[in-house]
Amino acid sequence: MNAHVTNFVADDTANRSIAHPAQADIAAGWALLQEAGEAVAELAQLGADPAPMEPAAFAASVRAAGPGRLALAEQGIDDCAAVLHTGINALIAAKEAGRENTAAALTLWREFDAARESLLRLTLAPA
Repeated sequence: MNAHVTNFVADDTANRSIAHPAQADIAAGWALLQEAGEAVAELAQLGADPAPMEPAAFAASVRAAGPGRLALAEQGIDDCAAVLHTGINALIAAKEAGRENTAAALTLWREFDAARESLLRLTLAPA
């Protein structure tokens, strides 16, 4: 099993060059979600799913959408990361115990995909 599946921790040192601190946090969180999503996709035996938006672009877009959407994105990323962390650990434990976990991994991936789409909608300009 790849190391990123068992230990996905965001190292936001690469994102420190972004001018706004909140933007760096959002970019690091978005990058973490994409990494976790890749791990879930691997456990679900899905093909590679390219990130729909680069971390810096996501951060800039959600910040430009306004402070309310920025706050929602921060909370959404935190919530999604918590669910993914717990879910991935459970899937890995099941796999290590020799249990079939593909269906459960696919369910978690679908939840991740829906959450990611919701977060992406926050980047759209308010109507």
